[in-house]
Amino acid sequence: MFPLSDYENLKRGYLFGQRTDYNSFHVGVDYAVISGTSLFAPFTGGAIGTKSATGGNVITFYPDGIPYVFRFMHLQKFLKLGRVIEGEIIALTDNTGTQTTGSHLHLEVWKDSIQPNKRSAMISPDKFSWDIINHDDMFIRRPDGQISILTPERKRYVLSFVAWEKLGKPYAHDFSNEGYNKHPEAGVIKDLVF
Repeated sequence: MFPLSDYENLKRGYLFGQRTDYNSFHVGVDYAVISGTSLFAPFTGGAIGTKSATGGNVITFYPDGIPYVFRFMHLQKFLKLGRVIEGEIIALTDNTGTQTTGSHLHLEVWKDSIQPNKRSAMISPDKFSWDIINHDDMFIRRPDGQISILTPERKRYVLSFVAWEKLGKPYAHDFSNEGYNKHPEAGVIKDLVF
């Protein structure tokens, strides 16, 4: 689930990849929300709270079962850290830290781990599939015998069941990694970005 209510209608500040007053590449999206807005755990997992000069009160979130890390910045206060369940309120938004001009939530999505110098590890929160539950939900065996795979970055791949077995029956997130894109069987993969 998306960690803020009314996600589609929220106004955006700096967008993913945009040049800002302080950086040539904004690694997240800024969502304009009033101070004290509830921040929900997007998945079941672990929430770690820290303080940063630029980001204020920050939660780094590690979901169970999917290889992504999320960072939420400029928070007012932490309400629940440690083990959390999807949908629990974990913090309230605010305007903390030095790199902010008003109340908002700065949200980052990282593949595998936070790697500031690796742009391929950064994902726009507006393009991430917030409704994924587990890897099995991202596979569909089609009537024609092919496997349809939806990655969390909303890329769909279609390949034969035999090719999928030859690849070792990889999870959907494996198709986000360069190893599978360059694999000899990758010729059967059709990238149907939508």
